[in-house]
Amino acid sequence: MRVVLLVLTLAGVLAAASEAVGTWSCAAMSPDGEAVKFVLKVQEQSGRVSATVEDARGATPVIDPKLDGSILTFQVNYDGARYKLELKFSGDQVKGACRGEQASGEVKGSRTP
Repeated sequence: MRVVLLVLTLAGVLAAASEAVGTWSCAAMSPDGEAVKFVLKVQEQSGRVSATVEDARGATPVIDPKLDGSILTFQVNYDGARYKLELKFSGDQVKGACRGEQASGEVKGSRTP
């Protein structure tokens, strides 16, 4: 019975990670309506999640990524400020929020092939 429970628990963890894993085309909307476009690349290896945020200036590894079910939280440095993002993945869509000292806003995106 314990083995079955362990297998089901591990399957649930892997399924949650696999939902977020991939390449996502995203935009963070500032309160004044400006869209900051970026690509989020999420990887999972041996139960550990890592990610990078890419824009026209290049790729930046995220700080302290944590995946809890379908919700990924992390921090990223952008234009001299640190931002905290909380994103919820559902199928091929992602929605969430970005909060920082200089600006806050909604994040939306979709999985890219």
